[in-house]
Amino acid sequence: MLGLLTLAMVTFALVAPWRLPAVVALVAMGAFAFGAVPALQMRIMRYAGAAPTLASGSNIAAFNVGNATGAWIGGLTISAGLGYVSTLWAGAAMAGAALLTAVVASRADRLPKCTAELDTAKAHAGATA
Repeated sequence: MLGLLTLAMVTFALVAPWRLPAVVALVAMGAFAFGAVPALQMRIMRYAGAAPTLASGSNIAAFNVGNATGAWIGGLTISAGLGYVSTLWAGAAMAGAALLTAVVASRADRLPKCTAELDTAKAHAGATA
C-alpha cells in the first residue's frame, strides 16, 4: 500500500493543474493512505506480546506524529515559496521513506534474532535427533 500511496501522490502532483485527474488522484491517495492503516496495525499487533493495548496506542501515536510532521514539512515547502503542489512531492518523499523503512524491517524479520535463539534451536534439534 505504501508504494501505491507514493505513486498516487506523485501522480497527484503531476496532474494537479487539471481538475478531473486531480480529483481522481486525490481519491486514490485517500484510499491508499486509509488502506495502509490495517496492515500497519496488524504488523504492530504481531509484536505486541502481552501488551496489545500499549502497542495499539503507540501505533496511533506514531500516526499522529506522522500527521503533524507532514503538516509541518508541507508548511515549510509552501513558506519556502515552492507552491502548493510541493506538499505532494514532500508527502511522496515521506511515503517513499516509509516504504523503505517497511522493506528494511520486513527483511530484518527474516534474519536470525540472536545467538541465544540459535543455540536453543540447535539444542532442540540435537535433542530430537
